[in-house]
Amino acid sequence: PSEGHGYFSQLLNKFVWFGWIGGTPPPENGVPPWDSVISVARVVEYDPGLSTVGDFYGMVRFTPVPSLTALRRRLLFVSTDAWGSHPPGVLPIPSAAGNCLDIEINVTFEGSVVPADFGSIGVSILGDSCPPSTTASGGMVHRAQSAQGHHRNMHESAGTPISNANQNKENDFDPAAHGPNVVVTSSANGSAASWGPVTAGLDPSCNQVAFLSSGANYTVKVPSAGQWMDIGWCSSSVDPSGANWIGPAPKYLGFQGPNKAWLYRNNHGGDSGLFKLSTPPSNQSQGLPYGRVYAPRDTVTARRLPPGDRLEFLVNNVSQGVIQLPLAMPTDVVGCVAVCGGGIIVTGDGKAPPPSPPPCTPGGTLVSISAGAAGSFGLNGVPLAPQGSARPRPSTLTLRVLVDRSVVEAFAQGGRATWARMMFPNSGQNETALLWTQGASTLRPVFSVRVWEMGTGYA
Repeated sequence: PSEGHGYFSQLLNKFVWFGWIGGTPPPENGVPPWDSVISVARVVEYDPGLSTVGDFYGMVRFTPVPSLTALRRRLLFVSTDAWGSHPPGVLPIPSAAGNCLDIEINVTFEGSVVPADFGSIGVSILGDSCPPSTTASGGMVHRAQSAQGHHRNMHESAGTPISNANQNKENDFDPAAHGPNVVVTSSANGSAASWGPVTAGLDPSCNQVAFLSSGANYTVKVPSAGQWMDIGWCSSSVDPSGANWIGPAPKYLGFQGPNKAWLYRNNHGGDSGLFKLSTPPSNQSQGLPYGRVYAPRDTVTARRLPPGDRLEFLVNNVSQGVIQLPLAMPTDVVGCVAVCGGGIIVTGDGKAPPPSPPPCTPGGTLVSISAGAAGSFGLNGVPLAPQGSARPRPSTLTLRVLVDRSVVEAFAQGGRATWARMMFPNSGQNETALLWTQGASTLRPVFSVRVWEMGTGYA
């Protein structure tokens, strides 16, 4: 709002301000033209802290009047960790759809203040229906907690999520032990781990591992894969996300050690395969020559031979040779597979999931807090901190969004920045989704979210 009027409230002992929000509605028969609407009543307070536009003290904050909470009719959604371990992207909240909403979002970062390059976090409102997806191209399974306190799997796609009946199949992928960008699905006769669409480079989810439920012998098939594949065994203490892997960049699974990983590598572009042992000397290289290069459409069997210090890999049922280990494997090893450059690995007679549909873009109105250059950040372009400031980083990003049919108002960091627009969505555009675009920081954001349906202020 660029102009407005206000008054001093004796009830609040504060100044209350109303603004005009400009916009022109679509023409409608019998409705006279108009060019603005009034904002919600806002409390105006002096903030003696550092300004959002420079390193000087003093500014004005605007927040909705406290009485607005009396219009909250029904709690639609609540979660203390709405994003969970899902990859960055769009996370629809079907239970929070609507065009009269009060949305509160508080975002923290595990064990840290808000990092300088956190990317962007926010919400899309008044958007098109965008069903969640388990595809590896950026979709997600939403398992946040609803207002009724239940954990719900909102959808199924690209295969059926691992069921309780399938979790104990020892030669299948463990449904809980895999990197955040790896999608594990099940079929009647096996399971599949997907690292995303095959690419010419190492993306989209290189350096993330999928563990099997067993440390015994197993067989996997390779329907598709990009640059690198590692098949073998890992200590269960290895981080499946790759976030704390050691070794030179890019940090491959085989550099873990000592006595952490034992892998048959397909050696992309080479004449022979490699065996990677995370014990000197091979933990400092890509591995030692072993067997032939395996590829998509091949089947690889991994065998542990008694007394536990010998391994054997077979490609399409042909042995590639027995490997004598310098040390026996520890007792916590399980089967593990890692892929770089996208691809799918399946166990047993499991079938690869069908091709992923294109990612859905919810459209609608986007409201987000985004990092800028040199530590700056802002709300939809409205500054919250300037570039190069030595001020302490905040511990939390806070965002409140009010949706009133054709009007959207947002308040960030306790009203230190506000934003408002008049919007006229098409019929049926009332979907709500969380947004996260990852920046250079690898810290995971924790989204604490509450969404209320709002009633009218008229009797």
